[in-house]
Amino acid sequence: GVENYWLESIDLRNAIDRHRAELLMDEDPAIALQIFDRVVESAVDLFVSNPSRPMLLTHAIFALRSESTLFANQRQDRKSVQAFADAERLALERWEGHWDKGWPTRQVSQIYFEWTMSLYNRGHFAEALLVLNRWRTFHQRVFPFAIGDEGIPMMSDKYATAYSVLGLIRHASIAVVGV
Repeated sequence: GVENYWLESIDLRNAIDRHRAELLMDEDPAIALQIFDRVVESAVDLFVSNPSRPMLLTHAIFALRSESTLFANQRQDRKSVQAFADAERLALERWEGHWDKGWPTRQVSQIYFEWTMSLYNRGHFAEALLVLNRWRTFHQRVFPFAIGDEGIPMMSDKYATAYSVLGLIRHASIAVVGV
């Protein structure tokens, strides 16, 4: 009815705004950030009033991930990390009880993957290791829902994560020894 139309129109506006903000990231980061913040607020409000529809929160998660990229491009590492942490907190707090749908676990794994790679690419190996450990803890918490489509493990598969942790421990040790 009317309520569904209203929900879908706001959700569509959030998608359009998010896309517009992504296009503006290089050209006008301040405006892009304002739009991302508005998308996060709107998507969270929508989800809070419709908790049985977890998809309504995805634009907030995507916007926070994009904010992290925006901050990383500006070499504002602390703000970049904070945006990832905000996305993680929002997803873990709000999507509890929805892991069986599969896609929320993929979204959270994507947060951890991008967060880890962002830190790794900047040479912050010890911090990347901490994020990987959070990813592993999340994977253990939501298993067996963290199995991907057709039973193929996702990128957060415990073995892949364990190997990544081992690789990062080596890098982190080298970084610490080299100091």
